[in-house]
Amino acid sequence: MGTLSGVGREPDPLAAALMAAPRAGAKRIVPARTKEGRPAVRKDWPDQPGSERLAHEAGILAQLAGVPGVPQLAEPFDDTALMIEQFEAVALAGVWPGRPLEQATLLRVATGLGMSRKT
Repeated sequence: MGTLSGVGREPDPLAAALMAAPRAGAKRIVPARTKEGRPAVRKDWPDQPGSERLAHEAGILAQLAGVPGVPQLAEPFDDTALMIEQFEAVALAGVWPGRPLEQATLLRVATGLGMSRKT
């Protein structure tokens, strides 16, 4: 990511957008600890406590529990926020060259996600 401003350069619009104040209804993600003291992140929407959006995301994460590379719920959803286990993040740019996926690769990824769903 570029800098917000630099000598002799135009401001980076992406950096400016990322540094802008959160808009109304924006999610908030902050470092946290589980009840047992494990590192986690807390994700909520301050303007939408108990939102359907959080409940939907909690349901998806529960269905994908145990799938490698998928964030895991650190605690059961409490209708106010998601507590997600802290994990080592990998930049997408480091594993995906930024071009469309080959059809075979796309089907393999989609099939893997579909098969990981608990029924």
